[in-house]
Amino acid sequence: MKEKSTDILLKVGEEKLLRFSYSDELGIYYEIINKCKIIKRKIIFRNSFKYFFVTLDVNRNINLVCQDEVGNIILCILIEGKWKYKILFHMKYNFITPIKAKGFFNKKELKILFNLDSDYKNIYYSDNYKSLSTIYNDNNDIDIDYDILENYKYVSLIINSVSFNIYKLIIKNFNKDDNIWSNNEIIYISRKDYIDKSYCLVNNKIHFLIVTQEENEKLIVYKNITLCEKEELTRETIIFNDENIDSCLIIESKEVLWTFWISKNKLFGSYSVNEGEDFSSPLVYKIFKNEDVRKIKFIEGNKSREVYFYEEDGKIRLFLEDILKVNEVKFNINYKSISCGLDIKDEKIIDNDKIKKSKEFEDKQRKYTINY
Repeated sequence: MKEKSTDILLKVGEEKLLRFSYSDELGIYYEIINKCKIIKRKIIFRNSFKYFFVTLDVNRNINLVCQDEVGNIILCILIEGKWKYKILFHMKYNFITPIKAKGFFNKKELKILFNLDSDYKNIYYSDNYKSLSTIYNDNNDIDIDYDILENYKYVSLIINSVSFNIYKLIIKNFNKDDNIWSNNEIIYISRKDYIDKSYCLVNNKIHFLIVTQEENEKLIVYKNITLCEKEELTRETIIFNDENIDSCLIIESKEVLWTFWISKNKLFGSYSVNEGEDFSSPLVYKIFKNEDVRKIKFIEGNKSREVYFYEEDGKIRLFLEDILKVNEVKFNINYKSISCGLDIKDEKIIDNDKIKKSKEFEDKQRKYTINY
């Protein structure tokens, strides 16, 4: 399995997606995808660096932050089918360095985060495009890597830090009401690099799934933290172990917490109905042949998550969405059994007494439209 895709998928209709990408030839562009098939490609910003970030504002307009060829930070907004451009920061340096800019909205205003490729220590923050503050500083041996999670009250940065051969996952929270950043808090420490990691924010609780290397085997480790005035970190739970684990993913669907991972060309899954207090025994939901399976950021409405996908015959296959497309789920917590409808089609599923197939029927999702 390849590393996580830097592309971003945005759902704009019942069967329509936009995929944002970068290439040296085209710059930053997006593809219009209808019923899994790519039908059109449009260029957004040709003369740009490779890093970009996509989010939606309160009016559901697409906002894309990138960097032009002279180093400036640019905001591109898609309004009524046309792109409009605004320079957020004029970079005044003797040399141009690639910048990773990200952002989030608070009280209808876009807040910007960025770090430099040439700076391993700092993450900068601006809430007015005029002044900058350093919100994170640490002795770091690698390029700073972080993800953004958010809900109505909090924005959380999950920072991957390495120093003195110690690998750390660090969380830093922004309270939208108070407009204040919290102190750094270490979530996980390891002496070896993580194979993979995934997170999701449900209500005010962040759920972590981490693939770690321990001696001759790899472990799937779960833990969570509750965001409140006094943050509470739970104990670690080992969900699965094997000598071969390629990746992991954790998402919430219909009040059920799902964990997935790929091991020996099989997609394993486990679930929790009590916010991660315990998990069901793992099952195999799909067996891969020669598919190039990757993870990608998927934005739907005001929520974003990771999903698995692969490309086949010019089509985008979001097979995990098919597996999770369930309308009626009955759980028996005592026996950890599940009865659900799975769209199995050509997918091979290993059955046992913990899973029963029931009638599948259409998922009623809230529909919305974005002009593109």
